[in-house]
Amino acid sequence: MRPMVQFATLRLIVIALAVLSQVYLFIRIRDAIRASRRSALFKSLSIRVAGLTIVTLFTLNLYLMARPIP
Repeated sequence: MRPMVQFATLRLIVIALAVLSQVYLFIRIRDAIRASRRSALFKSLSIRVAGLTIVTLFTLNLYLMARPIP
């Protein structure tokens, strides 16, 4: 008999992987923006917008994943 992974454990693993991928994505975006030749104000605002967008989308995703499945 194979050990079964509980659904709650699987959901936690998926959320952890999603968090790590979003952090990695934000770091890559931030580095790309910092490397551009734009003004410091533009870079700062762009990094904040990117971070806010990632957090908003992840929060929505987390809400949808945390809802009970009928």
